[in-house]
Amino acid sequence: GEVTKWQKYAYDEEGRKVEEIFLDARGRVERTEKTIYKDGLKSEIHYFNQRNKLYKKKVYVYEYRH
Repeated sequence: GEVTKWQKYAYDEEGRKVEEIFLDARGRVERTEKTIYKDGLKSEIHYFNQRNKLYKKKVYVYEYRH
């Protein structure tokens, strides 16, 4: 088979995934997802297109926090 797409990951010092880059078969960036953590919890994911422009954001709200 042929590789048609692949992904690269970046992690912070605590081992949490903070960036995921989606690439085509030639290694060109198709999109990037960056995860933001706050107080040890995932708080946001930012979605960027191939031109590194933010096109979507997901915000996590935790109802039951200590």
